[in-house]
Amino acid sequence: MVTLCALLAIASAACRSGPQAETVQRVFPITEQAAKDVLAQLLEAVGADGLVDYCTRFSSDIPACEDAMKSALAKCLIPAGEPAIVDSAAVRPEKGAGGGRTRGGWVLRLSGRTMDGQQYLSDFFVTTDDQERPRASIPVFWTGVGLSDAPFLADSTRTPQNACPGPG
Repeated sequence: MVTLCALLAIASAACRSGPQAETVQRVFPITEQAAKDVLAQLLEAVGADGLVDYCTRFSSDIPACEDAMKSALAKCLIPAGEPAIVDSAAVRPEKGAGGGRTRGGWVLRLSGRTMDGQQYLSDFFVTTDDQERPRASIPVFWTGVGLSDAPFLADSTRTPQNACPGPG
């Protein structure tokens, strides 16, 4: 016999409880506004504190962020001003290596300039860290970093070149 709750569950997730409800809620754990909030917090903190503990404070993937930061600094790439958000999209979780699921999130396409005037176009992907806090995957946005499964045009990021003085 079909119960009322079973009928409602087909039409909506309202009757779900326990682990199933948690799964439904985490399909897109990050909203567009949450991604914009992470970017705003990051920009405000950098304005106040510079790059001190940047990856630890803002990244869901600290080792990847630290590698990207080292590369950016080795090329003398520093952001100039606040980037513009030129596009935005949800990113669904996918089955990852080893059978687990990757975290979904939200990607903001950012456009801006480095201190030496070069243009960048980057994918700023916001997901959750291990404590379920919203964090940018690799928040070194001024380097033209791209997200392989971003729903934007393929190969549409722009990567600035080495900006250090002298032969490069």
